[in-house]
Amino acid sequence: MPPPLTSLVLYVSDLDRSSRFYTDLGLEFLEDDRCEESPRRLSALLGGDAILELRCCGDGPPTRTRLGFALPDPGTTGERVGALRYPVTNRRGMLVTARDPDGNVVELTLAEGNG
Repeated sequence: MPPPLTSLVLYVSDLDRSSRFYTDLGLEFLEDDRCEESPRRLSALLGGDAILELRCCGDGPPTRTRLGFALPDPGTTGERVGALRYPVTNRRGMLVTARDPDGNVVELTLAEGNG
């Protein structure tokens, strides 16, 4: 059995803008103050014990990645994300593909048991 994922860190250009985007997907962020020397960061619990952490990239580039979330209603969430002016690049049945504020691809699919 592969080891479970416990954390994923995204370095973002605007911490507040990115947290609003992911909050609209249903994540709840808390200020993470485990390390006083580091810049501000936010953490949200994902499924299981995994954490998504947002950190400001400062002078460096933001993270470039592709994420996927299983949601009870990806279509409605995709509409809300599109209404907030984040690019929704694809809608196919219960798969919606959007881009977060830094251009990361975010796939929204139907969670099991919601079909």
